[in-house]
Amino acid sequence: PPVWINEVLPANASGPRDNAGEREPYVEIFNAGDSPLDLGGLYLANHPTNRLAWSFPLGSVVPAGGFLTVWADGEPGESAPGIPHASFRLSATNGWVALVRDDGGAAGTTVLDYLSWRSLPTDRSLGLVPDGLARNVQTLFYATPGGTNDASFPDFRVTINEVMAQNSTTLVDPADGQYEDWFELYNGGTETVDLA
Repeated sequence: PPVWINEVLPANASGPRDNAGEREPYVEIFNAGDSPLDLGGLYLANHPTNRLAWSFPLGSVVPAGGFLTVWADGEPGESAPGIPHASFRLSATNGWVALVRDDGGAAGTTVLDYLSWRSLPTDRSLGLVPDGLARNVQTLFYATPGGTNDASFPDFRVTINEVMAQNSTTLVDPADGQYEDWFELYNGGTETVDLA
């Protein structure tokens, strides 16, 4: 089927909230086809050795050219119509997630699509840009569950404004009373910038 794992957000500390009001990891599925697609009977897996970890319930429909967000928080009891919660939680640091079809019996399983990540920063998602373009994966500054992936970055205007090297008489470090080398950062933009 023409479906892709379009975006994952493994470590969600200040991003979007699920239907229970919690900031949780998610997997976004994109349907590149011309008709709605029910994912019932397909699986999401969070480890290559357990490809049938969680089954999409019947009625998990992705509209044509649309998205379905699956909260990968290990809290399937929070599922609601159109808002599935997987029975596993995504790894916040080094992880893997796959969309899998069970071919039955000896035929085994087929991985339809997957994404993997290593050391992805908190609140940064990994996604396809443009939507559904397989293997064109980017780290995204803005999380966009249920919407088109946004590859833009905010306008940072932070600069090193002043440097003091070999400080022996000018400015004392208030933490220890010593004369320390230092540098000053200046934000010339109109919004607060988190340097994390």
